[in-house]
Amino acid sequence: MTVRERPISQDDVLYALVVWKYYAVFAMVRACVVRHSRSGGVSG
Repeated sequence: MTVRERPISQDDVLYALVVWKYYAVFAMVRACVVRHSRSGGVSG
């Protein structure tokens, strides 16, 4: 917010946390999918 010369508000911080939360969920799902595919795929 330095470029826009505005102070960082609570809404800015909360929005940034939401973005990081979705990235964490994506990373966990991706890790599970990669691990599952390396272990031989679907068993049935």
